[in-house]
Amino acid sequence: MPTPLIERGADAGVLTARQAKYLNHGRQIRDGMAHGQVTYAVMPPTMAVPMVTTSFVIATELCATPAW
Repeated sequence: MPTPLIERGADAGVLTARQAKYLNHGRQIRDGMAHGQVTYAVMPPTMAVPMVTTSFVIATELCATPAW
């Protein structure tokens, strides 16, 4: 279940469905690690690459100079 902020971003069109999916998955992994439920020593590249890529894309889009 996405968080309200991820859901609002997707509903408002700020995030694509793909971005929202990866952000939510990353949030779940982070929550599991923070609460001791998940203990990855190393995250597999198949999980890490899409999350890192999406994070960079989102940060770039949100920090871009407005075109007004």
